[in-house]
Amino acid sequence: LAIAVSITGVASILFAGGLDAAVIRSHFQLIDDPPAQRRQARTVWMALMIAPLLVAFVLTAAATPLLSATHALSSVNLSLALLAAALNVAGTTVPFALLRSEQRVRQFVIIVITSALTTTLGTVTLVIILHLGVTAWLAAIVASNALTLLMAL
Repeated sequence: LAIAVSITGVASILFAGGLDAAVIRSHFQLIDDPPAQRRQARTVWMALMIAPLLVAFVLTAAATPLLSATHALSSVNLSLALLAAALNVAGTTVPFALLRSEQRVRQFVIIVITSALTTTLGTVTLVIILHLGVTAWLAAIVASNALTLLMAL
């Protein structure tokens, strides 16, 4: 569990690449040109939807042969941890930066609360009630992050 949590956390930071601050900065730099604001945000968001998923796939493919020799982390759990990170970045980095810079607090709070509730409910259901373990916990996070992305679209 600790390894999967660490992988998800580090991958989320690396996948986002600090672009949330860049989105906020460019939002205000382009304040007089709304079409350019939208274009820039769409471009960064598209990159953050595609690139982390590709990196997650490549890392999983590269690490799978190495993981078969250890019991510390399965390739399924690695792929779920990286997918959770990729979906988290896709669903939060640009949308949250835009919602904050545009001061749309209500939408921001709705997405954050929904994400927290779905993660909690999924974890409680799959891990505590059904006793399905780490893989189920990671699957709950993937599902919650996918819902967050859908809500942000």
